[in-house]
Amino acid sequence: MDSGKSRYMNNSFSIWRIVFTLAIMLFHFVDGTPFYSKYPMFKYHWYISVEFFFILSGFLMMQHIENSPDEDELGYIKKRIIRLYPEYFIAFMIMAILRSFLKGLNIFKIIIPNWLELFMLQSIGTNTFPYLNNPAWYVSALLIGSYIIYFLIKRCRIVFLRFIGPLLIMLCFSYMFREYGRLENFYHTEGFLLNSALIRAVMGLTIGTYCYLIAKKNKAVIENIPAIIRTIAETGIFAGVLAFALLIEDGEYDFWFVALFAAGIVLASQNRSFNRLNDTFIVKGLDKISYSMYLSHFTVMIILGNLLKTSSEWNWINVFIYIAVTIMVACVYYFIANAVVKYWQRSMAEKQDERQA
Repeated sequence: MDSGKSRYMNNSFSIWRIVFTLAIMLFHFVDGTPFYSKYPMFKYHWYISVEFFFILSGFLMMQHIENSPDEDELGYIKKRIIRLYPEYFIAFMIMAILRSFLKGLNIFKIIIPNWLELFMLQSIGTNTFPYLNNPAWYVSALLIGSYIIYFLIKRCRIVFLRFIGPLLIMLCFSYMFREYGRLENFYHTEGFLLNSALIRAVMGLTIGTYCYLIAKKNKAVIENIPAIIRTIAETGIFAGVLAFALLIEDGEYDFWFVALFAAGIVLASQNRSFNRLNDTFIVKGLDKISYSMYLSHFTVMIILGNLLKTSSEWNWINVFIYIAVTIMVACVYYFIANAVVKYWQRSMAEKQDERQA
């Protein structure tokens, strides 16, 4: 939501956004290979990375609310859709074309059954799964959850922060713990709209709003802690969660990971130690395309799976090929989407000038 140099400076969000995007990519990639049978000491657990993004999104949403007091929930969600949909649509259509080619079906027989996903509505709770582009469930849950939380904060801020928010966290936390015992599920709906994806989104976004308020209120206290200690603590939290999750299967630890992510994001919001790294071409470039990397990596997995036969044998070189190809594909998605948005904005501005003339 920030723009210009401030997006990369005075916090370490860019670094961790890249790290956790890569973690999700690798988590999905190895799942379709003999990796776990060849290396049984490693566990199927990096799905927890999604919670980092929900909490970070809640942090940035609350920051946006503070900086844009006159913007209502419709204005906010409109901007989010304009920002997120172009790359989302490109990823959806490329996946539809790929699925159509592999299955030998008319592309409309791929798109029509997945029309909810086309409009970013797959997380409304229909129990329809698998999706066309499975990782895109996060975007749907994020938008729906963001609208709900943004609306509540704007319309009844005090009641939300003092009562509704804590209640939501408790209810979401306890439901996921009782029903699933972990935070892996993202498609099941039980009863009346108890959709696991939306529950995870609402819980993470709500926690993120409090992270922002805590970081803002305690800025001076946090900055008084030596930078080296804060950096070690932050790195230890994020890297430690990934390392622990890679080695321990028990899903009950997921709920501890959420608390650790919250603490890490509070520390990262004040971390200037990585400013030089943040300002490098590689970090800025990867940060810009991280959303496209997330949306495109399933497509790359399918293509490489057919070309390299990754499902039948494990080869470490395939990991580097996968990451490199995903970055290249993500660049294409990003630049096409960026060009389309700029063209649309220019057209709207020209029409506005014509009306004023």
